[in-house]
Amino acid sequence: MNLRLEKGFRIGGWEADPHKLVLTREETRISLEPELMAVLVCLAERSGNVVTRDEFPEAAWKDRLVSAEVLSQNISLLRSKLGDDDPEPRFIETIADGGYRLIMRVEPRLSVESQRLWIKVVGVMLVLIAIILFWS
Repeated sequence: MNLRLEKGFRIGGWEADPHKLVLTREETRISLEPELMAVLVCLAERSGNVVTRDEFPEAAWKDRLVSAEVLSQNISLLRSKLGDDDPEPRFIETIADGGYRLIMRVEPRLSVESQRLWIKVVGVMLVLIAIILFWS
């Protein structure tokens, strides 16, 4: 798994947690089967690029042979859970030559440590601004 996405990622208002196998959005929490999350992570790691049907077994099914029909069913189920639509996709686009592309922007989720660091940096900057304004 891509280290950037290891702690989770955001996609179109959804928060994906690969370790807990859940998607959350506001009050909605959806559990995903491991293979379904692996398909989503595989697409997210290559966001904007075509992932061929041949690349999915390696990434999502640990090199087990998987038929095109099983992959199509997983993509369809994932679309359903994301609230996507095949004819007018917002998340997953079907590529005619045998692949799929995640068209929604993926944002890595910040770790708690990263969030705390940003809060400290912003806090220090605010204190410095206050000191400068006070001395002016």
